Amino acid sequence: MPTSIFALACALVFCGLAGPASAQSLESLIKLGEEEVKLQPLSASDLPALNQDLTSGKASLPSGLSADKTRIGQDRDIDPDTYIVGPNDVLQLYIWGEFDQPYTLQVNPEGNVLIPTVGSFHISGLSLTATKERLSTAVQNKYPNVGISISLVSMRFFTAYVTGAVLNEGSFTIYPTTRVLDIIKQAGGFEDRLQRVALQDQDAGEATNRNTGRRSIQLIHRDGTSERVDLDMFLATGDLAHNPYVRMGDVVNVSVRKHSVSIFGAVNQEGEYEFLPGDTLGDLVTLAKGLNRSKPMISAELWRFQEGTDQAEVIELGGAKEALEELDYETIRHIELRPNDAIFIRTQSLWQSTHTVVISGEVRFQGRYRIEPGVTRIKDMVVAAGGLTDEASLIGARVIRTKVRA
Repeated sequence: MPTSIFALACALVFCGLAGPASAQSLESLIKLGEEEVKLQPLSASDLPALNQDLTSGKASLPSGLSADKTRIGQDRDIDPDTYIVGPNDVLQLYIWGEFDQPYTLQVNPEGNVLIPTVGSFHISGLSLTATKERLSTAVQNKYPNVGISISLVSMRFFTAYVTGAVLNEGSFTIYPTTRVLDIIKQAGGFEDRLQRVALQDQDAGEATNRNTGRRSIQLIHRDGTSERVDLDMFLATGDLAHNPYVRMGDVVNVSVRKHSVSIFGAVNQEGEYEFLPGDTLGDLVTLAKGLNRSKPMISAELWRFQEGTDQAEVIELGGAKEALEELDYETIRHIELRPNDAIFIRTQSLWQSTHTVVISGEVRFQGRYRIEPGVTRIKDMVVAAGGLTDEASLIGARVIRTKVRA
């Protein structure tokens, strides 16, 4: 029983026992109550909001686990157009004008939210923008002469699933700002495992390294739609479009890699990468963390297996090794690739290299000195090193040459 009703009931009992002598105090009490009611003429102001302090008339923020949700980490402001409202989200509705009243509204497990004196509304699955429009319209229809403000004050936790080539498949408790890479880390990360691949017409098998398909992750939504997630491209570019948020009930499925392409030479990270239909040479260079332009690019080659054979065809993509003219990358970056293609980008050897020698022993200043090939002589180096010491013996001097590798 609310505190105010309990106090009034007790007052009536004691006034009945006290008789006429207490009648004046009862009338005063009733009159005082009427004056207090006149301060809030609309019935909506008399109804407590969810989690509202009944004695102070002020809405309180969630406590316990709900309070922890208000401190969920975010990498950017919530976008009302893309944020999807769901059970246990907490909204703050504030009405002002003819009366001032805050309401703390929590979406219940059925996806509904209750606004006292206005009604119950199903908002789960709506964007935050659509939710605000729906609730504002309903309140405005009930109280046309008031101002309305609705904001998200606490995000919910929910369940999503990870299956396939991860260390720990299963369900995971996450929140609306969790991205695909985050939930895969919760699942222990990718599983790069050795699988047994049966040989044709043989009972035995051979161990083959089957890397996970980090560019072909499937994000499957509850409505049956899905989208492909390319985490390798996200890590190469930082574009969050390749690492979307996970929604309530989503399934993240990680498969094994089906096809690969390779790139070597003037890139920052040589190696083998997962191939997706439509990939171009420019996409492959992006996955390899871009071009390494420390040396002029002279030529590019595409090694492509002839269909149905293990014979590779070498296709010159541009440039001329003999002329040593720099390759124009923009003319080849749109070339489409095929599974198992290999790209080699050649650079000019010994470009702006520093030729040095090390001099040690009986000289005044031992150490490394720069030379000009074909010009600098041993005598020049001894002079650069400050000359010989008194203990020097030219009979025991040696020149040790190492092989220069391009």
